[in-house]
Amino acid sequence: MASPGNEMRNAIRVWLTMALIWSSALCELRPCGNQDLEALLSFKKLLMGSHVILPSWGGSPNCCEWSGVSCNGNTGFIEAITLNFSDSSDSVASSTRSLAQLARIGSLRALQVHGKLFHGFLPPELCQLRNLSHLTISSAGVSGPIPSKIHQLRHLDYLDLTANNLSGIIPSALTNLKSLRYLYLEDNSLSGQFPASISNLVSLEELSIARNLISGVLPSSMGNITSLKQLDVSENQLTGSIPQELGNLSSLENLFLYRNSLGGPIPWSLGRLSLLKTLSLSENFLTGLTPASLGNLSNVQYIYLGFNELSGSIPSTLGKLHNLVSLNMSSNYLNGSIPTTFGGLENLILLDLSDNQLSGGVPDALGNASSLMLLFLYQNQLTDGGSETFIPKFQLIHLLLAANTLSGPLPPWISTQYNLILLEVSENQFSGTLPSWIPSLDSLEFINLAQNMFSGVIPPEWFSLQSLKFLDISQNLFVGSIPAEVGNCTNLNFLNISTNFVTGEIPRSITSLSSLQLLDLSNNQLMGILPPDLANCTSLNLFNAGYNRLSGAIPTNLRILKDLNYWMLPNNKFTGNIFSALQGLSRLSVLDLGGNLLSGTFPHIVLDFLGLRVLILRRNELWGTVPVRISQLSKLEVLDLSGNRFHGVIPAQVGKIRGMQHSSGLYLPPYKRYFFHNIDVYFNYKGKFREVKVLGYKLLDLSDNRFTGELPSSIGSLHGLFSVNISWNNISGHIPESFGNLGFLETLDISHNQLSGTIPSSLSSVSTLAKIDCSYNKLCGRIPSGTQFSTFDAEAFGNNSCLCGSPLPTTCLNLSSSGFAPPPASHDEDDEEDEWKFLAGMGIGYVMGVALVLMAMYLSKRISSLILGSPVKMPSYGLYRCPR
Repeated sequence: MASPGNEMRNAIRVWLTMALIWSSALCELRPCGNQDLEALLSFKKLLMGSHVILPSWGGSPNCCEWSGVSCNGNTGFIEAITLNFSDSSDSVASSTRSLAQLARIGSLRALQVHGKLFHGFLPPELCQLRNLSHLTISSAGVSGPIPSKIHQLRHLDYLDLTANNLSGIIPSALTNLKSLRYLYLEDNSLSGQFPASISNLVSLEELSIARNLISGVLPSSMGNITSLKQLDVSENQLTGSIPQELGNLSSLENLFLYRNSLGGPIPWSLGRLSLLKTLSLSENFLTGLTPASLGNLSNVQYIYLGFNELSGSIPSTLGKLHNLVSLNMSSNYLNGSIPTTFGGLENLILLDLSDNQLSGGVPDALGNASSLMLLFLYQNQLTDGGSETFIPKFQLIHLLLAANTLSGPLPPWISTQYNLILLEVSENQFSGTLPSWIPSLDSLEFINLAQNMFSGVIPPEWFSLQSLKFLDISQNLFVGSIPAEVGNCTNLNFLNISTNFVTGEIPRSITSLSSLQLLDLSNNQLMGILPPDLANCTSLNLFNAGYNRLSGAIPTNLRILKDLNYWMLPNNKFTGNIFSALQGLSRLSVLDLGGNLLSGTFPHIVLDFLGLRVLILRRNELWGTVPVRISQLSKLEVLDLSGNRFHGVIPAQVGKIRGMQHSSGLYLPPYKRYFFHNIDVYFNYKGKFREVKVLGYKLLDLSDNRFTGELPSSIGSLHGLFSVNISWNNISGHIPESFGNLGFLETLDISHNQLSGTIPSSLSSVSTLAKIDCSYNKLCGRIPSGTQFSTFDAEAFGNNSCLCGSPLPTTCLNLSSSGFAPPPASHDEDDEEDEWKFLAGMGIGYVMGVALVLMAMYLSKRISSLILGSPVKMPSYGLYRCPR
């Protein structure tokens, strides 16, 4: 039995032990241990700009009170760090060494860092956080490979490394994370084969590796991850076919495979995915028929199959998809008609069947799709826009029927679409006058009726549409004048009335359109002067009034048009000094004043237009020399000075124009989404007009002037040229050998000059050369053979001194290595005597012949014309517009 003293000692011992235990526990419960506090402050210290981003860190000794730091309520340990820098203005990149400091917080279960720029690799030290279940390092600029030690994070449930600069392969170690349910690796530069071992992650619910460089095939074993709800491998380099086994993913809700190189048919088994909401297979190389089984996807809302090579008809079973919101099957080879069953798609908002081979018309049954707002049927073979009794239940905001074979008047059902914003019916065969009901659709902002056969006058009431921003009625048969009411469309920023039969003057009211960016009135029969207040269109970017009958002086107050880039007035009757017409237009990219009556010397003012890409001054009354500073126009890609009276030598500096030295095409920006404005150039070759879109072509035309001297060899440095025309001048000397360096040249016209020597053999290496004209010169020697030269006709080389060889009938005999005939050999005395007699007889005969000719000329002009023939004026080969 224990003594009372022993009992007391034992009681004290127990009490001390318990006190020690409680004090130890209290120490552990103290928020932010020294090690964790030090780790956080080290992280902050290494963050560049962190004194602004994390101002609360360090202000209190209790780090659990710091922003982004969460602690366990029972233990006081740090469990989560959540830092979102996306709203910060800090753009200074920090070293990833700062992230490594957080690996010292062993209690961490969740680490989320988003939107802060770092440089360096993802720190492998983070793999020491054995308790980590959530790791997000996104939009952080982290580079290098995914650490191979990531398999140590055995409790990881959520991994998000999106929007970084990660590279290398997806490590196989990643597939050892058996607890992983969410894996996001999109928007990086990961490469290599798609890892089949990912199918070992049997708990995975969401997988996204979109927008990387992953190649190989999609493994059939992916069908084993039956817990998968989302699979996104879009925008990679996957090949092969879509495995049928994906139909086993009974939990799948979203499947994104778009923008790869997948081929073969769409698996019929995808029709078993009863929970699927999104099916996106667009922009691949899928072939074959669209499976009718897709009509079993009762929960699907979005189907995207566009930009593939699918063929056959559209399955009528798709009309059973009552939850379908968006259906895009554009840019395939689908044929047949639009299924009438689509009228049962009561939730459908977008229907895009454009760019196929569909025939027939818009079925009346489609009008029952009451939610439809976007209907895209352009670029098919539709012939019927809807019956006269068609009254749809839907209210469209966008209707695109362009590039079909629709005819007759505009479908009357369009008049019921009071919410319509965009009406695109260009490139059809619509005819008749413009309907009077268009102004009742007062939400219209975009109307494109171009390339049809509409006729009559332009209705003035159309310009009562206050919301109208875009109107294109070009390439129709409109007559009459431009209504003065055009000035009422104060929001208009695009107006194209080109290529009609519009007459009268340009209404002055058009100058009140201060929002107007593009105005194209070309190819009409407009007369009078340009409105003097045109500068009031302060937003004007492109103005084209070419190929009309306009006259007078060009306004000189255009300097206030700060955005004017394209100024085109070709083939009119404008007069005055060209210098005055160009003042203040230094921001121009395209200047075309060809085919007018402008006078003066070369306008040196354009040498300060440093952004100029197209300069066309052809067929005016300009004279003088071309300045050597022409190379200052370093972006110039089209230079046409033909049909003037320029003289002197062609400056060698032409060969230093950098814009012509490379083959990349001229860029003209798009105006709105559905319209690209190209500048048309026509050139006459052998009496035949050929159209060239300046977009992508580079031209040099100095023809029909009075240039002398030799052809500059520096022109051979303009490797991007498509056409060179220097005909009808007084150029002498040889054709430069450097012309063989013009690797993109298609047409070369150097006819009607004084060129001598041979045609350089280097030209035969220009494989793109389709047309050449060397006629009416003093060229000699053998015509180069082979390649493109075997396709040219004799006319291209006629009327020269002594050219020979195919395609000319003249045979090349006894040519030296230089291509010229060698000097004659010596004769004996008898041969010389016979030759002398022959020459004397020829001389007497020649004198008598000349005397007879002179007598005939003196006696009768008619006899003279019969003997000598009437002179023939050869056509010009300059660049000009094809007559209407």
